[in-house]
Amino acid sequence: MIGSLRLHCHCERAARFFARISKQSLLTLGATVASWLILSSSSAHACSVCGGDPASPMTAGMNSAIWALLAVTGSVISTFVGFFLFLWRRARAIKRTPLDTAWLDGLRGAKNV
Repeated sequence: MIGSLRLHCHCERAARFFARISKQSLLTLGATVASWLILSSSSAHACSVCGGDPASPMTAGMNSAIWALLAVTGSVISTFVGFFLFLWRRARAIKRTPLDTAWLDGLRGAKNV
């Protein structure tokens, strides 16, 4: 009986303690703990390629791969932008030219006959 009374008393104290803590402070504490765990782990350190010899063939290959990916991405984006510029110029050119409705008058005359 006394043991359960002590347990109940500790549970009430814990409940009162957590009731005083706001959600924002719990989120801040959780974010701090998570960032500390991520940054303190050994996987956060640079790999042997990044922290290794800059003149090694592996580093040169990685640099070449990065430049190739940048070239492909840049060409796709520039083609996309160029296509929309083409459409914009064509729409402006069509707006400037007057419409030739002579063929439409000819069709109207043919319908009346």
